[in-house]
Amino acid sequence: MTCNFEKFYVYDMERPGGEPEKILLKDLPKEYHRLQFLVDMGNEHLKREMEVSMAAGEIVDLLYDAFAKQYRDPTSKKAMHSLNVLCVRLVFCLYAEDAGIFGRHGMFHDYLAEDNPELAAFPYVNGGLFSDEDIEIPPFTDEIRELLLNKASTGFDCSEISPTILALCLKAP
Repeated sequence: MTCNFEKFYVYDMERPGGEPEKILLKDLPKEYHRLQFLVDMGNEHLKREMEVSMAAGEIVDLLYDAFAKQYRDPTSKKAMHSLNVLCVRLVFCLYAEDAGIFGRHGMFHDYLAEDNPELAAFPYVNGGLFSDEDIEIPPFTDEIRELLLNKASTGFDCSEISPTILALCLKAP
């Protein structure tokens, strides 16, 4: 399954060359049942993953709202796109920190906590997530910094989040 913040594309792995099913994000409240295959509520591991993912979704929601307050017009198409890209990038960094992708646990937390961080210490990440796309990044307020450091990073293990489930928790543009 993939999502471009407008549509979900659901691929049937039994038909690798087949066309994906499409679900519009705006229709997700009435179409969510089409994604039930993602969650087998009888599986304890999936139950835990769902609990963690829902908690992460709540944290992302808090971050989203805190960042949205910093935009002059948070409902503009540019601001909403920028906000979604920024949230996805932050979620990846939080996940990468806990999953060991950055090499050292707590590295992103330490980067956020310090005044003079060393960006060169982070490994190169390919895939277009951190492309040079022109997005508007609002100021990091004390509220945002507090949310990132103490709610999203310290005491929360983002490596337990299902990336698929977390994508569903992000707000739509």
